[in-house]
Amino acid sequence: MNTTCNKTELSKSGAIYVLGQLIIWAKGTKPTPCHKARIERWPYRIYPPQYQVVACVDEGVICPQMVVPYATATSFAVPRETLDAMGGVAVLHHRDGSEKVPVEVIKLSGEQAKFAAEEGSGGGMPFPFSLAKVIETGRGEDIQILSGDKVKLHTATGYSNSFLFTEAFQDAIANLPPDNNSYPDKLINVSVVQTGAEFGGIAGLNRMYVTVASNY
Repeated sequence: MNTTCNKTELSKSGAIYVLGQLIIWAKGTKPTPCHKARIERWPYRIYPPQYQVVACVDEGVICPQMVVPYATATSFAVPRETLDAMGGVAVLHHRDGSEKVPVEVIKLSGEQAKFAAEEGSGGGMPFPFSLAKVIETGRGEDIQILSGDKVKLHTATGYSNSFLFTEAFQDAIANLPPDNNSYPDKLINVSVVQTGAEFGGIAGLNRMYVTVASNY
């Protein structure tokens, strides 16, 4: 089934940078209740990268033609060098043009920084975030970095007999254990920690593998 995506209306947006992640959030309206709003990289090759907010719907879906509100947020892995090149703003394209969204750099509290260091997030392992209050208030400091006993490191491996990274990556994500503390505004990131291939053996293996990890 094909999916059609078009830039959608934007009424409010914001961006924060924490633990190597650029998080952009947006609110506005979408054409129908069946459309799913999301933020993605602008498809044109440009540095530093730019972004766009779109509403997507599967072709053939029958849905009431009724404009409804949306709220969405997406996280992108962005090195500090790229963030500096962005000049403190994230360019966000939408239905009516584009705007420069100021990026607020968030400093962790002492307790959060200690937890991140102990769990190895300084090495590139992102943490789950709760963004509900940020979207409500527009203040980056209201981000909630989830930590404590309920946050654990999970790993999984996926395979592709066709040596396709996307296939192996999606298989690995499917093999991650379910999040027993999931809720709508929770944002979880998955990192690729290893790629490789397996050959031979009694089973005559000839496949690619991708191992992923995530804290949630």
